[in-house]
Amino acid sequence: RKNIDKGKKINIPDRSLIISLVNAVVVEMLVCMVYSIVFDGVDVAYDNALLRLEYKCHAQFTTNLLWTGNYLYLFGLLLILVYISIQNRNLTPFVEAKCAFYGSMISLSLFIVLLIFYAVTKDHFVLLNIHCAVVVLGVAVVWFLFYGEQMYVFYKYPARRTEIT
Repeated sequence: RKNIDKGKKINIPDRSLIISLVNAVVVEMLVCMVYSIVFDGVDVAYDNALLRLEYKCHAQFTTNLLWTGNYLYLFGLLLILVYISIQNRNLTPFVEAKCAFYGSMISLSLFIVLLIFYAVTKDHFVLLNIHCAVVVLGVAVVWFLFYGEQMYVFYKYPARRTEIT
């Protein structure tokens, strides 16, 4: 392939992409199933300082290993997405390439922030709130990057609303 704006396009055939996505989903499902089988339940503990009940997982070695492996696997998939989007970021004809680049960088940043919060605090209520905020923020940013330009054109130029782009 020839260079377009100093960027080389990574050619991923549709069949290869679908097979890679199916493999990623199958591995993630297997990890979740094994985790569900190995998982031994929760302990209910009363926290006097916060005056509430907390549900804590049993801290078994296998359960923690699977949990850590799952996050490392997701982190690896995210790094692959970042690598592919960096290779395709300079392709001007493809708006989706720039969306994938910015979206993957923001997703990676949010993932790192989430891991930092998991390392710093052990309060499950705070972790749940941070996790929910990171997911909502990540989806909103990717949605805005992908549809923002199209929505801007739609509202800015009413005469062009019937055009298919």
